[in-house]
Amino acid sequence: MTRILRAFAALAAVVATVAATAVTHFPGPRAFADEADRAVVRGAWEGARDAARRMPDVPAWLDPLVSDKTIHVLVFGVPAFCWALTLGRRLPARVGWLLLALAGWASLDEGSQALLGRDGEWLDWVANLVGVGLGVFMGWGVAWIAGRVASALRAG
Repeated sequence: MTRILRAFAALAAVVATVAATAVTHFPGPRAFADEADRAVVRGAWEGARDAARRMPDVPAWLDPLVSDKTIHVLVFGVPAFCWALTLGRRLPARVGWLLLALAGWASLDEGSQALLGRDGEWLDWVANLVGVGLGVFMGWGVAWIAGRVASALRAG
């Protein structure tokens, strides 16, 4: 059971990492020298903004959860969770290396956005790191529970 979970987590980790990097590196309008290209990208950004405005209103009590920083936590937390699951029982011995690697990815991700005409923000970087930490420790918990369940099934 744990091998299947780890294999699925590995596939999900790769997909989530690629998706997170793609989302955070969608070029901003300033990345294009040609005015026509800039207009196309600006139109895509405005179209996405218009679509978001047409979505149903979020209840007032959910406003703090629907912010830019929450999205950063989720975008980095989901891959971190999946990467933690791939380590299974080896996670406690390697959690430091995993956190270091994912924190490096989060830092490079935020720092490299300037290459694409976007602005990196230090609070976004902090939210990225919070997502990495939450994802790894939630993955650790799920891996621990899955290991206990697998051991109980083998014993019983």
